[in-house]
Amino acid sequence: VSPLIDNPFNRCKSAIKLFDYAALALPVVASQHAEYDAAFGGDHGVQLVENTVTAWCDALSRLVMDAENRRRVGQKVVGHYRRHHILGADPQLLRGAIRRALATRPAAQRAA
Repeated sequence: VSPLIDNPFNRCKSAIKLFDYAALALPVVASQHAEYDAAFGGDHGVQLVENTVTAWCDALSRLVMDAENRRRVGQKVVGHYRRHHILGADPQLLRGAIRRALATRPAAQRAA
């Protein structure tokens, strides 16, 4: 469960908490947030909900009331996490991350 109030501080948050939950194969209900959507948007097991009492109660109720759904959603989340967010799992992902990190260094440091 990762509710966020929409404010300047929370708009700067990353999806690190969702990665933690996903690594444990936990089903996730979270506020609609750009970083969460970029990491787990679509049909990857994370339920991104509006910040309304009704939306949160509905999403949590579905998980609480259905153990098979919790298991299935948790497996979907961890599968997506393992395929797309663990650098060692995909050599191309690792190379891309290294290239992006090196590209952001000042030119003097890259030449060294």
